[in-house]
Amino acid sequence: RQTFIFILTAVSVLAVVGVIIGLALGLRRPSPNAEEEVCGAGHETYTINGSSILGKYSRAAVAVDNGECSTVGRIILEKNGTTMDAALAAAICNGVMNAQSMGIGGGCVITVYSKKRNKAYSIIGREKAPLAANSTMFIGRENMSVTGGLAIGVPGELRTYKKAYEEFGGGVSWKELFQPTIRLCREGFRLSEAQAEAIQEQARVILNDSGMRELYVKNPYTNELYGAGDIMKRPKLARTLEIIAEQGADTFYTGELADKVVKEIQDRGGIITKQDLADFDVDFQEALSVDLNSSITAYTTHAPTSGPILTFILNILQGYNVNENDLQRPTTSLFYHRLIEAFKFAYAKRSELGDPSKINITELIHNLTSKEYANEIRSRINDDKTFGFEYYGGTCFGSEVLGPETDIFYNDEMDDFSTPNTINSFGVPASPANYIAPGKRPVSSMAPLIIIDKRNQRIQQVLGASG
Repeated sequence: RQTFIFILTAVSVLAVVGVIIGLALGLRRPSPNAEEEVCGAGHETYTINGSSILGKYSRAAVAVDNGECSTVGRIILEKNGTTMDAALAAAICNGVMNAQSMGIGGGCVITVYSKKRNKAYSIIGREKAPLAANSTMFIGRENMSVTGGLAIGVPGELRTYKKAYEEFGGGVSWKELFQPTIRLCREGFRLSEAQAEAIQEQARVILNDSGMRELYVKNPYTNELYGAGDIMKRPKLARTLEIIAEQGADTFYTGELADKVVKEIQDRGGIITKQDLADFDVDFQEALSVDLNSSITAYTTHAPTSGPILTFILNILQGYNVNENDLQRPTTSLFYHRLIEAFKFAYAKRSELGDPSKINITELIHNLTSKEYANEIRSRINDDKTFGFEYYGGTCFGSEVLGPETDIFYNDEMDDFSTPNTINSFGVPASPANYIAPGKRPVSSMAPLIIIDKRNQRIQQVLGASG
């Protein structure tokens, strides 16, 4: 999925790396029509922007994929907010500034390291399948797992924000986290290039949907769409955020907003009920860890994210004693060969991954985090050749459902599950461990990572990526 990544570090207190998953968008998918524009196609090409400013800061740094939202995070820190306060405020902002990629209609996963507690935590608010869902619901109608009401998983973002705020926030009030974004929605904000590009790519969808048309058509007489730099306002979303700011996250799950959310989803063919919203829970536990050497430890999220897969890859590579010289020619090719081979073995194991609350993957997780198992797999990597596969063992704006009253874009995370005898939109074959079941979370490729030097509890790296 194309994702929002926030990396926010206050050096002496807390490190947070979060990935807001699938929220209102899916990563670029193979288009059923070869000539059809694919959302985010340009995201696969990167160029170095020489005008980017490299900053070095002694107290704190905020890095969000929209400058306006980085400013929001900084303002919260200046108000004596905690790092988590700033991260959450920035994420809420990004749900507007990059609405094509995220929003409160989805879910998220977060890795947190607290120097005060000297512990790292995994917070998983991945969307869930509704109670009425079943493993065969998309057989013969695969497109319905991508767009429309059936594609929507039970959103978990707001309840995850609540848990993160309760555990690590509180330097400012819950209401203050939302105020900057509410102001942007009411007073207007400049449309980012990324959102403008997504609007153009999804023009046909937008023009054929009354809600999206109202939001993104600048001139209803000519069908001119909003472009980069244009001033947009979202007053209906501002009102929704005001309700959440005043009443708390639970209004989305059991309060005033719950009825509206359920109606909006069911009006588009979805099967989410108030019971689904009320039952949503967040997985909060100490993070998964892997020692990279005697002093450096990496922390990441638990299954059904790909945190265990990442630890497996790191354990395999650790045995090669990689150093910076391995990245210099002519040895670079050998390093990348080993890296790719490790990826292949890891990807093969990913097909066995699933929601640990619904299936037993204890032995799998033990193996993926075991040095001994990594040593065994490393012995199968040949530096001179590779092998055949058998050796290794979201569209833009999500479901394309925009709530007419709440102005919430709803996710399309049901497509992240496997359906028997089918290949999903990403070309991934069906995996029984990831079949749909009521209340189950789908597997995610997310694995936000924090690396700590245990000798002095100093943060070495904070890493996140789209997945």
